[in-house]
This record gives sequence, C-alpha cells and structure tokens, in this order.
Amino acid sequence: MVSTKEQIAHALGIIGSSVSPMVTSRASYTYEWKGMASSMDVMECLGTVFLAKEGMTGPIAIFEGPKGFKEVFGLKLDYDWAKENFELISKCVLKAYNAEVHSQPSLEAITEFKQQHHINATEVDQIEITTFLTAYHIIGSGAYGNRQIVETKEQADHSLFYLAAVALIDGEVYPDQLEPERINRKDVQELLQKVSVKTGFPIHQPISIAGLLDPIHKPIRIK
Repeated sequence: MVSTKEQIAHALGIIGSSVSPMVTSRASYTYEWKGMASSMDVMECLGTVFLAKEGMTGPIAIFEGPKGFKEVFGLKLDYDWAKENFELISKCVLKAYNAEVHSQPSLEAITEFKQQHHINATEVDQIEITTFLTAYHIIGSGAYGNRQIVETKEQADHSLFYLAAVALIDGEVYPDQLEPERINRKDVQELLQKVSVKTGFPIHQPISIAGLLDPIHKPIRIK
C-alpha cells in the first residue's frame, strides 16, 4: 500500500501527531464506545496511509524531533530495527472467555475450581480475589473506577466482580453471560457484591512504583 520508506515515515509522523485515543472510553462508567474506539483509530490510520501514499508529508521526526514523543512525554523509541519488524501476530493472545483480557487467569481458575469441587454458588458467602496491579486498576475498582455497578454488556465484560460471579454460577463466560437479562438477574447481581478484589501489595499508587513492588500471583479464595 505504502511503497517507500519515506512515505511510511510520513504516515507514522501524521498518525503519531494526530490520533490520540483516551483510555477513558474503557473506564467506569463504561459505554458502547469502548468497543468502537480502537476500530475508529484504525480507520483513521488507514486513511492517513493512503494520504501518505499520494504524497502527503508529515513530521517524520515524531519520536526524536523537537516537540516529539521524547521531548513532550519523555518516551524514547526503543526498537532494534535490525532484529524486529511490524509483524505482531506472534505477540497476540487468544482469550478463552468473552471478557477483558486481564480477567482470563482468574476466570480460568474459578471455572476449574467450580468443576473440581462442585460448588453451589448459592452457598458462597465471599469470593476473595488477589490479582496483579494492572487487573486491579482496570477491572477491579482501581484507577478506572467502580466496577461493582454492572447493568450493561460494556460494564459486565470489564468488571472482575461480575465476571467472577457469573463464572461461578454458570461455569462459563460467553455471549450468553453478557446478555442484558443475564446481567441483571438477581443471582449474579447479589453474588457480585460478595466479591472483593485486591493485589498482593497493599499500595497501588504511584503506579510506576507499585508495579515494581507488586508480586505477580493470583490466588482466589471462595468461602
């Protein structure tokens, strides 16, 4: 599509100085735009690539130049072009459940635990989840806001409280568990209020320091 290195550089420069999505689309209260934001960014990037192919120029020093990423954000492009490329498929993951990616280990543990011990969710008094810092902030009522208010699909798949509760009741988290009538049913709404989420290290801010101190392990206790 883009035929020269110069055109690629211009495309990257234009995109880097124009497309600035905000992660607030995934914070609580979470709306439908969460599922569209990335796609719209990709569409804008694709349009920019076509413009660069037709000769549109942009700031090719977007990373190291004046007012670029390094100066404005203190970010340095750490990339070994002799060893790496833009092929990202090998770095992708496939999710086992229809839920936010950081919830996958917890959901796997809960569903396996339910199968092994034949747990009746109506007899559960408390679910204690200890997860890693990123999961806590995004889906565990950390920096991204309260995740125990769950009424819609967008809220449900980004709430570790709902996901843990519905996994323990239904034994799975697939499209049926994200339907409005399932989300708002009494059984799961009551159980998600019995879920608590924490990290292995009690301090969560500042993230740069807390992330270094947080042990990466995910035990789950069901009482």
